[in-house]
Amino acid sequence: MSGSGLVPVAPVTLRRLTLPTDRPVLTATPAGQAMSLLARVRAAVSGGQPAVPQAAPAPANGGRISGRVTDQRGHPLAGICVEALRVNGGGYAELATGRRGIYLTGKLPPGRYVALFSVGCGNQGNWLPQVYKDSDNLGKPTVFAVRARQTTGHIDAALRAGGEICGMVTNAAAQKLSGICVAAIPLTRSGSVLFNPTRSRLGVFHVHSLAAGRYRGYGRAGFRRQKAP
Repeated sequence: MSGSGLVPVAPVTLRRLTLPTDRPVLTATPAGQAMSLLARVRAAVSGGQPAVPQAAPAPANGGRISGRVTDQRGHPLAGICVEALRVNGGGYAELATGRRGIYLTGKLPPGRYVALFSVGCGNQGNWLPQVYKDSDNLGKPTVFAVRARQTTGHIDAALRAGGEICGMVTNAAAQKLSGICVAAIPLTRSGSVLFNPTRSRLGVFHVHSLAAGRYRGYGRAGFRRQKAP
């Protein structure tokens, strides 16, 4: 389908599951997916240390973060997950954008922060995760300051549409399978594997919010997908 970002693939047969052994496999729930994304962002600004977000007690002199999330045409996006993480730890906020795409965190300990925007807090659209400032490269977030008793504004995002892979899931007898959790795994030697799964329905699956690149599909519950011809 030209211009749609939808990439059809040939029907595939599921066999016993074999996952990559050279890279860690991250969790698949929306919350786990967001934490996995945040782990990559945190590692990028902390010398490779893993992310352990911890919400600190709201200080009386805490600062806030505000911003607006839209698509590339400026249309507001509600239900986008916004996560702010203090670079040196001890400060973390997670919330969803409102109907007009606007968000405002509670009080946070002053310090240097990074912000991540992703689907999963009510918005299941085909949007790529993004870090401030308008970067799809999660390894290169822009660090910004949160100051005591002030609101750091304009921590905005303009999300880009992701790619989508669709296909058919069958067993060895060519029967269409429902309820199989299918994930697209990027064919790269660097970084972590991030499951962004979907479940097949009457054999058909769609995996969205994918960056441009080459992928291999895997099925959950003891199955894997053979390479499509």
